[in-house]
Amino acid sequence: MSSDPNSPVSLAHSYIANARFHRRFTLEATATHGTLNVTYAEFGRQPDESGTTPTILLIPGMFSSRYLGVQLHAIADKLGVRVLVVDR
Repeated sequence: MSSDPNSPVSLAHSYIANARFHRRFTLEATATHGTLNVTYAEFGRQPDESGTTPTILLIPGMFSSRYLGVQLHAIADKLGVRVLVVDR
């Protein structure tokens, strides 16, 4: 990798490393299932404080599908919506 932080490769790596593209939460185990890990990505507009940001939930049905949504970020931000893409 180039040591220049403004090189196309470095810029692409920093874009893909956005923490919003790599989210996770864990559901505690219950009597009917064990611990469940849910990974997802959040693209587009940041949620506003009033909670009125339009949000689209996308469940494409493929593992690693949250990575497919990276190109959605710029489009969703421009349209003023937030897109949640569930991975598993």
